Amino acid sequence: MRLDIKHDIGKEKAIEKIDGFLDKLAEKELPAGIAIENPKKQWSENIMTVSFKAKKGFFGVEIKGTATVFDDHVIIEVDLPAIITSFVSEDEIAARLKSGAQDLLT
Repeated sequence: MRLDIKHDIGKEKAIEKIDGFLDKLAEKELPAGIAIENPKKQWSENIMTVSFKAKKGFFGVEIKGTATVFDDHVIIEVDLPAIITSFVSEDEIAARLKSGAQDLLT
């Protein structure tokens, strides 16, 4: 899944806000009772690499992705395992992620 999210807050401010995005996402329960555990992030210049475990009941799967921050937009790329999209559609996940990121970048 790839999302391109426009912003007008500048690259440095966007990096600052995106840095806290994974932490906030981990505090929320996702659709269909999916929880996020063990969030990890690492920055290399303007690219944040993230990984976390998405868990539902006894089942869990690792999700990895990147957020690349530019002066006027952020590109978020996430590898969604099939087991996740069997519980929640990729479109619903993308819509929620995009909405949350847009709210964050205002």
